[in-house]
Amino acid sequence: MFNLNDDQKMIRDTITDYSNNRIAVNAAQRDSGHTFPAELIKELGELGFMGHFVPQEYGGSGFDYLSYVISIEEISKAC
Repeated sequence: MFNLNDDQKMIRDTITDYSNNRIAVNAAQRDSGHTFPAELIKELGELGFMGHFVPQEYGGSGFDYLSYVISIEEISKAC
C-alpha cells in the first residue's frame, strides 16, 4: 500500500469536486444525446488537467502518472 503525497491529494480533491459538480450533473443527457462536452474540455484545460505530462515551463501541469490515473478515475466515476 502507498500514500498519496499532498499534491496528489489536492489534485484528487479538485478533480473529484469538479467531476461531481460539472461532469456528473448532465452526463446522462450528453450520453443519450450523443453530444461532446466541449465546454467541459475547455474548463478541464483551464484547471490544468489537459496537460498532465507537459512540463510547467511549456505551459503544462507537470503532473506525475499517478495524478493522471487519479484524474481519469474520478472523471470516469462521474461519466
